[in-house]
Amino acid sequence: MFAKLISFQKLENKNEFILQGQYTNEDGKEERPSIFLQERISPDDYFIPNRIPLDTEWQGDFFTVHIHLDQLGEYLTYHAIWDCYLALGNHIERIKMEISDFTPTESISIPNSSVQVKLYETQMNSFALLVSTKDIAIEHLVGKVKENTLAVNFELNWGSFQQTDDINLVFRKRLQPDILYYQQTVSFPVTPREGNTYEANVSLPYLLKTNENQTKQTWDAYIVFIDGASGKELEFPLSVEKNSGFMGRHSITNLANYNFYINYKKALSLTIATKSLLFETINWQVNDDSNVVIQGIVSDDLQIDRVSLVKEGTFSEGELITIANELPFQQLEEIGMISFPYKEIFDNIHFHDGDQYTIYLELVDSNNGIMVKTPVIIGETISVSGQTLEIDNHKRLKLSNDEKLMITCEDRAVKPSENSMKIAVSGSCFSRLAFSSADFYNPNYKSKYELVYTQFHSSIISIMSNPVPFPEKKFIGFNQREVEYIKSDYKKEFFTQLEKTKPEFLILDFYVDGSKDVLMFDEEHIVTINYMLRRNLNYLYEIKDQAKVLSHENVEVYLERWKKNMQEFARELVNYIPEEQIILQKVRKTDGFITKEGNVEKFKDNVKHIKRSNYLFEYMENYFLQLLPKAQVIDLTKRKYYSLYNHPENNTPDHLESAYYRDFLTQLDEITLKNFMKQPRVMEVTRI
Repeated sequence: MFAKLISFQKLENKNEFILQGQYTNEDGKEERPSIFLQERISPDDYFIPNRIPLDTEWQGDFFTVHIHLDQLGEYLTYHAIWDCYLALGNHIERIKMEISDFTPTESISIPNSSVQVKLYETQMNSFALLVSTKDIAIEHLVGKVKENTLAVNFELNWGSFQQTDDINLVFRKRLQPDILYYQQTVSFPVTPREGNTYEANVSLPYLLKTNENQTKQTWDAYIVFIDGASGKELEFPLSVEKNSGFMGRHSITNLANYNFYINYKKALSLTIATKSLLFETINWQVNDDSNVVIQGIVSDDLQIDRVSLVKEGTFSEGELITIANELPFQQLEEIGMISFPYKEIFDNIHFHDGDQYTIYLELVDSNNGIMVKTPVIIGETISVSGQTLEIDNHKRLKLSNDEKLMITCEDRAVKPSENSMKIAVSGSCFSRLAFSSADFYNPNYKSKYELVYTQFHSSIISIMSNPVPFPEKKFIGFNQREVEYIKSDYKKEFFTQLEKTKPEFLILDFYVDGSKDVLMFDEEHIVTINYMLRRNLNYLYEIKDQAKVLSHENVEVYLERWKKNMQEFARELVNYIPEEQIILQKVRKTDGFITKEGNVEKFKDNVKHIKRSNYLFEYMENYFLQLLPKAQVIDLTKRKYYSLYNHPENNTPDHLESAYYRDFLTQLDEITLKNFMKQPRVMEVTRI
């Protein structure tokens, strides 16, 4: 099946276009395909695309399509790309462009709508519509910081928009300073003045009040209003220039510094950083009961609310953190004391060589109720760097004190021994591809391991839901191996297969959980929107009214559901396999690939998604280990790996160089052999 456009015409004085094309059906069937515009799926968060059927006339194998832009305004109310498709049965494809003199149109304003449309040829040589929001000009912004308030004045040039007084200055907080997704929003009303002049007052301490876990946070500023024509909420970055009068650093309170700057959109951003040295250490000791005792002076008007032992990670400035333990403390006037049994605590949390922990204090300002987090810093008069704390014959802690007190886990080596093991995998290519006999991966892995079961690209949310009837007929003609993986996700046989195959080790990774969304038919019937299911767009489009997408775009809602299901999953899992024989494989997307010439080139697309996924992977892994602290870990995150231009499974941020899969097997060897030395062969599990 193949379709191409051969002519393109715009009618005079109208936003109407006529496209003519030719269709070829190699099967010789007389049935006519449907032609429509389809919203392009986001590379970040999945959504079921909308479709707009197009008026089509047929004469033999030739067709004529009419596009009336003015009639599409109700559909095209947000920024998107709409591709022109042809579909017949289970087959769908983009319509190609074969018009030698085709010139993209200028952006065309749609009446009674907030959007404008450009018709163009894509890089895939297909026809598409680019929809963008009409422009609004934010000009001459000036302001000043006074008494903990930012007061700004600016002008709005409304352009083709209907002027409204219902306007807000909105600050959106990033997941982390370098991750351009948002998790929190604070609005401040905008007041109209003379002409097109407006003003707003921003309470800077109020922004700090939203901070519970971060020592540094970044906010981006937007102007938001309801468009009168479409009824949609629109937002525009708050344009700003260097001479606005308030740019740069301000010490607003005794707790934090505020820094206003111009971001990559030439708009206003604000970074808030908690001040250090709010707890000046005056004494450090380890007593005979293996208690670490830290005494310090708390700054005036501050009260210790909580002391936490926090596992440090790559994304140390994010709000999503896993608290390993809350530590006991006392405060008498300005003196605070922290005391904790380090052997007992570190014997009951996941211990992995190279893991780092920091002690954080959460302090409350009694004057305004603002809470900040600050790490414990040992004064220069007390020497702790280089000291070690012995846990047992196999584990110890090493202390350092540069910018803050850092506790580093060190795992002593254990002599390995050979023995083969039965392995099951529930995860993605990060874990599954290591068990491949191809030369690129691990050609001799079968001499040590037998892979008895694979659950591929299924999220924990899906695994813990009820079975969903699988529509076999909708997947005729698709890759049969992939169809079986999709069917497995629908049937929910994970625990049944564990009981049947009796693996000695189970390897898990959370790639799908941290980067792929799920499709909810209802609260109890859910499937994973993995890359295999996404290939069947016709099926997903047909069920769009029967199911909804639970997306990572709303991180809080997604994680609330995921954590609930993860708790249930962890409780059930240990009924089938001992906790010590569960292996977590830590996964990270890579941001670059090795070219044919041997150079490293960065991936240009999905940069934001790579960072956000890695951020969520780390949080989910830490959360899982908090539930099952005695689980084993394969951790390849300490070394930088890249994809390859000619990777056997395609060059993507998820497919890595050969060394990755061989290093994976090396770490697995160490885990299985250590287990074998403790107690040869597999332990039997008694069902609860």
